[in-house]
Amino acid sequence: MENEAIIRHRLLTGTSTTRGEPPLKKLALSLIAFGQEIPAAQEEKLYKSLCSDIANVESLARRQEAVQAACMREAARYEEKRAEIQGRIRSAEADIEVAKADLAAAQLVREHQQEYEAKKSEIVRVMGRVATAAEVQKVMAEVAAIEADSAHVDDTLAVGRRKAAAALLHSLEVVQVGRECEGTLPPSTRIGSLATGPS
Repeated sequence: MENEAIIRHRLLTGTSTTRGEPPLKKLALSLIAFGQEIPAAQEEKLYKSLCSDIANVESLARRQEAVQAACMREAARYEEKRAEIQGRIRSAEADIEVAKADLAAAQLVREHQQEYEAKKSEIVRVMGRVATAAEVQKVMAEVAAIEADSAHVDDTLAVGRRKAAAALLHSLEVVQVGRECEGTLPPSTRIGSLATGPS
């Protein structure tokens, strides 16, 4: 209905023509003139003029209808293109949301990785300290064991030396007693008396 109103307005106002009277107005004038009493000599001329005006109006109407159809087709294509663009926009928005979600997930994974690396470094550092302390304790225990063994060896050697000295003195005393019995050594020179000193 709106397009028809536009067509009628153009036909009446002649906005679609570049010169002369509006098509419908000219046709109306021709009809009025043809309906009036005119000389017989002018009837043929008026009839041809009326037919020409009718043909012009019909041609203009067909052109307007063609323009209207073209506009409607263009509007339909525009609507299709608009729908396509809207679909692409929605698809792009969906892709953006997916990309945002992927980015957020990647950032979360990166944060977890950084936290893991920090925890790993801390564990390695603490374990290193524990291992060092354990090694120190082990070495100290070995040193203590060596010192204990050394003390035990020293004690054993001291006891051995004392036993050897006692055995040597006992042997000398036996020899001296034997010599005394033989009369070759005075009693005053016995090892025991010499070792104990004068009474």
